[in-house]
Amino acid sequence: MSKPITKLTEITILRHATAQDRNLPIDDRRRELVDKGFNQLERVVAFCRRNDLTPARLLSSPYPRAFQTASYLYQHLLHCPKPQILESLSLMTPTASLLDDLMGMDDKAVWLVGHEPDIGLLIASLTHIPVDHLDIKKASLTRLLWDKQQGTAQLLWSLPCALMK
Repeated sequence: MSKPITKLTEITILRHATAQDRNLPIDDRRRELVDKGFNQLERVVAFCRRNDLTPARLLSSPYPRAFQTASYLYQHLLHCPKPQILESLSLMTPTASLLDDLMGMDDKAVWLVGHEPDIGLLIASLTHIPVDHLDIKKASLTRLLWDKQQGTAQLLWSLPCALMK
């Protein structure tokens, strides 16, 4: 009797880079990246080049700071696809909505650009790591290997931008 084929998806999560201060009188959904954020993205792109990391599919929250982060990869990383907006990556969207969207995709590898606390909740939900044990910094990369059939993922690695030197 043959074993059922396991469907694994590699999920790479990029938290958006540093944006305008949330205490400014700007609607949170309109905050954009600042110079520090673009400097972080230079480091992320250099790290991706050194380690041959290129998205096959790049999905982003519609918020400017996340979409700018994804667009920076598209503009500066060879063979990076154009980012696509995924509404379920919007801030404060239930994790179940994002998981439903991901379940409907047939990709073997996908990159998600989003926000905390949502991406931390996604990681915790898939890996069963308590969310308070996660510290997802701005412009950090986290890679999971997700078994859709089991509904669980293995944390492969997580790297803050500060260590991408």
